[in-house]
Amino acid sequence: MFEKLGKTPPAFLTDGLGSRVMYFVALTLWATLMQNMITATGAFELYLNDNLLFSKLEKDRLPNIDEVFHTLNSFLI
Repeated sequence: MFEKLGKTPPAFLTDGLGSRVMYFVALTLWATLMQNMITATGAFELYLNDNLLFSKLEKDRLPNIDEVFHTLNSFLI
């Protein structure tokens, strides 16, 4: 992509961090951080426009991915 733009890729992409393993590790750490932030506050709410689709505070649990997709699909159809 950078070559098509006539630019040199940033060093962090070419100096080892460009490997799939490093990206996987970074993504895993980021996902863990997000999960910890969500569960630490005790609040997780999913909105579409101004409509509340899911509230952890109401249900006392986090939604699973299937539940999120099902809720979004049923609301958008």
